[in-house]
Amino acid sequence: LKTTNGSSTFNLRRHLAIQHQIYIGINANFDRKKKKTSENYSVAIITKERREEIDRSLLNCIVRGGLPYNHFSHPWYEELFDVLEPGYKAPGRCTFQKRIEHQYHEYINELKRLLPKDRPIAFTTDVWKGPTRDYYICLTAHVFNDDVKPVSLLLSFRRLKNRKISKNLNEYIAYELNRFGLKDCLHAGITTDNASEMKAATAFDEFGPRFPCIAHTFNLIINHGLCIWKEPNENR
Repeated sequence: LKTTNGSSTFNLRRHLAIQHQIYIGINANFDRKKKKTSENYSVAIITKERREEIDRSLLNCIVRGGLPYNHFSHPWYEELFDVLEPGYKAPGRCTFQKRIEHQYHEYINELKRLLPKDRPIAFTTDVWKGPTRDYYICLTAHVFNDDVKPVSLLLSFRRLKNRKISKNLNEYIAYELNRFGLKDCLHAGITTDNASEMKAATAFDEFGPRFPCIAHTFNLIINHGLCIWKEPNENR
């Protein structure tokens, strides 16, 4: 099998092997759906505590390592678990999805509890385009703790569903601040890039005064001043 864009064919080969018993680049002797008889397999017992410990480790691999939900349902992982921890079976995609959603809500509730409402809060936000040409936006809050040390807390990281225009960006920031109960707090300011949409979205001091990001500003100076990445336009 070969794809036109050079991406992996693993998911297709896995589907053919599991659902249709068509083995392309997969050992035909290994069948995920094959029942193991008592003649060659003895059922091992794993404690509930041990199972939950492994489940948490796999969940961290997905959340922190960016692995797909169904990563550990790969047939060879089942064989690996049989060797490392007989009797253990990894949770399915739906189970991982529910646990991640539960963990996310726990994180949000804890973040709401930790965010101080009695001191100025500053924000930074940025928008960028991924390899799939989808736009993503990130919003971070910055405060001083009781020891006057700066603390940065990630509030939101989302994919923009609508067009990247100032109205949608403004509504996104306002929604997140309202969700965390920060809408009526003292806003020290918000730092953004120099994109026209972002300037328009934060132009009315609704989130405090807007400050241009120094890194983005230096990038523009180097880009336009030295013309490292783009050839100069003679008509400009």
